[in-house]
Amino acid sequence: MGVGVAGLTLLPDRRPNSRRFAERAPDRAAVGADSAVLDVAAGTGALALTAVGRGHQKVTAIDRSPDMVQRLRQRLGPFPGCSAEVMDARELRYPDHRFDAAFSVFGVLLLGADALTAVRETVRVVRPGGLVSVVHRAGPVGGAPVFVPLARAIQRLGDPEVGSLPLPVFSDFLEREEVEQVLVDAGCVDVQSEEVTEPFSLPTARSLNAFLRIIPQYNAAISRYKDEFTQILDQEISRLDLGERGAQGRIASGRVPE
Repeated sequence: MGVGVAGLTLLPDRRPNSRRFAERAPDRAAVGADSAVLDVAAGTGALALTAVGRGHQKVTAIDRSPDMVQRLRQRLGPFPGCSAEVMDARELRYPDHRFDAAFSVFGVLLLGADALTAVRETVRVVRPGGLVSVVHRAGPVGGAPVFVPLARAIQRLGDPEVGSLPLPVFSDFLEREEVEQVLVDAGCVDVQSEEVTEPFSLPTARSLNAFLRIIPQYNAAISRYKDEFTQILDQEISRLDLGERGAQGRIASGRVPE
């Protein structure tokens, strides 16, 4: 089942690989263009921008990063009825049943022990019969392989003022049963999921700048080394080889009980 007005041109996103998963996530949601959609832990807003591009007129995105929200407000600004707010996914400041559907793409399930709290909050603000959907990694690197070249580029600097960035290894919610169970525990019914592999397009360091600004070590490296670090990061990105595996993610969804 398609969402709203399908087939419209999507707004460009600075994190196109997340956008691919965001394009797949709403496909099961039978909500019209006038339905209220929430993007939880939105980051760069891949889901929110996808929804707007498909004709949705009431899209709200929340993230606890003021920098992310500021950029997303600029991108949603031309669209009346769409907004972005600084908010913690674990404490949503919305009344019960406020939205028709809610999504989180590489978002709430990264909260570890607090993930269930965030998913329960998401379920709370969706109306009975509405849809809740989460996208998460289906492997230790999964949908965010860009962190690997970033960690290597920072390591090449060897600068204690910049610090180090440990390679991320995500161990929570990698299995189908774990992802589906967190939706069940949060109160969803009719839960199902699928594993999706998407081609990974190598970005450039400059195209990732807005996204990586949330990482202190990146900010320190850019501040101290400027174009030199950009060149190093591009070199490490070019070394990234995912072979035929691509970026792996799991899309899970459930309904709020009537």
